[in-house]
Amino acid sequence: MTTCTYHRCDTPNPDGITLCHADAQRLRDILGWIPDALNTITDTVARMDRTGSDGGSSSGDHAEAVNVDALDAKIDLEEKLGTWARMLLDDDPSEDLRNVAPLTYLTLSIDLIRTVDYAGDLLDELSEALRKVTRAADTQTGTIQLGPCLNVDDDGNHCHGRIQSRRDNNGARCTECRANYDATEVTQYRISESWHRTAPLSTVVKALRLAEVPVTIHAAKQWVKRGHLEPLAHAIDGTALYTAKQVDDVRRGVTRNRRAA
Repeated sequence: MTTCTYHRCDTPNPDGITLCHADAQRLRDILGWIPDALNTITDTVARMDRTGSDGGSSSGDHAEAVNVDALDAKIDLEEKLGTWARMLLDDDPSEDLRNVAPLTYLTLSIDLIRTVDYAGDLLDELSEALRKVTRAADTQTGTIQLGPCLNVDDDGNHCHGRIQSRRDNNGARCTECRANYDATEVTQYRISESWHRTAPLSTVVKALRLAEVPVTIHAAKQWVKRGHLEPLAHAIDGTALYTAKQVDDVRRGVTRNRRAA
């Protein structure tokens, strides 16, 4: 007999089975909820584009600022799906599902997942990633989530609150210590933290526009087409992945060349 590897469960299983029936069903449920959750979070992040196709902004455009928690949560969930799918593929003797999207692959591979020693960790990470997406999704309350508080007390303890702002105000405040922030400065700081993380081109462009970098998805796609911009990696479904720094470096180079011409 083996014990279920999910950290909240100690159900005994037959030899070779690492995830009990109840937690296997929990995993099926989570994978089934993810498409709707990603659709909702994608709609939230897409509101960044309402400032105009040229990426310009004005003092009145803060009402369309991105929910930073939403962007981070979306990227985190997509990355975890890809990471776990790649790991599972290494343990999959079959070649039948090599070219399907990570979510589809995991959904179709529950039986295999129940035999690997990291099944509990997979369930735990996807559960938490889905919770982050659900919490961060914009419910049109007018509140913009800007991530964890940056305040540290004299003893070096970090505040556990969250920074929030309103769509009609550039001011922001922590929900716990009530520290005040400038929403634009916090947003740009969050983007800088993920400067080297890989993501699909559209996600990277949205993040750059949030940081008020003048770039459009049309221009970025043209750079790819002309060979100026090459992917640093590919997701399991073949989606090309880039970083914000990489795209911005190309943008700067193209701008310098135009000025020199």
